[in-house]
Amino acid sequence: MTHLSSLENLMLVGCEKLTLHLPMETEEKGNHQDLINSKRPHLRVLYMRKLPHLVEFPQWLLQYSSNTLKWLGIAYCPNFTALPTSLQNLESLQFLGTANCPKLSSLPEDMHCLTALRKLHIKQCGELNVRCQPGTGEDWPQIADIPNIKLDGELIKSSY
Repeated sequence: MTHLSSLENLMLVGCEKLTLHLPMETEEKGNHQDLINSKRPHLRVLYMRKLPHLVEFPQWLLQYSSNTLKWLGIAYCPNFTALPTSLQNLESLQFLGTANCPKLSSLPEDMHCLTALRKLHIKQCGELNVRCQPGTGEDWPQIADIPNIKLDGELIKSSY
């Protein structure tokens, strides 16, 4: 990714063998700087679909897109368990969508920090859908201020 300074849209779809983890020694030494370096991408759209090996969100993927990423979608990732804790740093994020990620059970605690977030769509994510129910869900207080929320395809909140 060292020469991808113009990369704005990244869609990883159906990559059955793809793993997005860096080797342990690279992570520990901080050498991932070399992967992205001065010609780093400034992603606006990131979409990941049908990645069976995706368990946790790779923090390095968002590292240099905190003020440019506007759209983040994750779908059909059966082993995906957690959105990144650094999600709160995505100051330009306007859309967050997850679909068919049955092991994704909660949202990061600092969702309220995403002040630009206008749309949250969650579909068939098991426990997460329950936790985001209006008024009763454990995660509802974190997302209640988002103007447009869809759960399992049903618009449960709209300010439009």
